[in-house]
Amino acid sequence: MPVTAKLSREFYEKLGDKVADELVNWFNEMDATYRSDLRQINELNFARFDAKLAQRFAEVRAEWEHRFTDLKTQLDQRLGQLDAQWERRFGDLSTEVHQRLDEVEQRLTGVEQRLTGAEQRLTGLEQRLTGVEERLTSVEQHLKRLENRWEQRFTAFEAETARRLAEAGARWESRLGELDAKWEARWAGLEGRFTGLEERLVAALANQRAELVRWMFLGWVTILGALIAVSRGLQG
Repeated sequence: MPVTAKLSREFYEKLGDKVADELVNWFNEMDATYRSDLRQINELNFARFDAKLAQRFAEVRAEWEHRFTDLKTQLDQRLGQLDAQWERRFGDLSTEVHQRLDEVEQRLTGVEQRLTGAEQRLTGLEQRLTGVEERLTSVEQHLKRLENRWEQRFTAFEAETARRLAEAGARWESRLGELDAKWEARWAGLEGRFTGLEERLVAALANQRAELVRWMFLGWVTILGALIAVSRGLQG
């Protein structure tokens, strides 16, 4: 909307109302003319700017389309190279995996053979243990016979020495208590050695048998010697 030019009252008084109004109208017409010219110039400039902008956008779009095409071509080439490279790597990996699997199968075959040999050895060991158990049964039977025989001898010995023990009194009871203590200790040692013999039977059967027989013999000899010594002492 055009702005109406206004003049001071002194200007009207010097020039007159008619001249002042004409001057104001002329100013307003000039302002409208300038405004119209300025609007046309702005419209022309905007049209040029719009055309240049559209042209620039078209050029940028064509340039980006060209770049995207080149990028797509390079990407396709790179992907093709990567596919070939990964296929080669997967081929090498597959070959290596098959080789490793073959090695594992060979090792498993060796382990199976070893397990078969171990089973055979365990079978032989079980057979040996069966023989050992039979021998131990025979030894136990022999020990029982020895125990029965010694019990009979001890019974006869106790009957024979009953009178002498009654005469010996406190001395005989003390010695007999010591003898009983030694007997229990030796017998406990024999039982412990029998238990150890059963636990270490597989590892050292021959040594345990020799140890068992030796200790049994020494135990019985020791007891017999002690009884003979006591008997001689009583006789003396």
